[in-house]
Amino acid sequence: MLGRLAVDVAIYRDRVQVTERKSGLFVDQRADLPFSTEERLIADAARFEHALSHALRQILKNGGYMLYKPSALVGPTDPPLSPEDRDLVCKVLRDTGFREIEFQDD
Repeated sequence: MLGRLAVDVAIYRDRVQVTERKSGLFVDQRADLPFSTEERLIADAARFEHALSHALRQILKNGGYMLYKPSALVGPTDPPLSPEDRDLVCKVLRDTGFREIEFQDD
């Protein structure tokens, strides 16, 4: 039975954690190439997108998901997202196909 893809995304320094809400499937993905610096949680968008995409592929390989309006809830993050990082997370998630994006701190 197909279900709509809905994930929770937690972002830490050079690490992304993705949990598929319905099944509880959890992926803890360390970045192959660092995307964080001392000053910014997400300093390199391409490297962040690579880590996020790798985690999402781990979820999707189990199958059974409709990709119609996939949704993501972002949070927690450590440290908290700056406005620039928040915009970047939205862009990367949209580029990855997500249409509904919420932040836990909203």
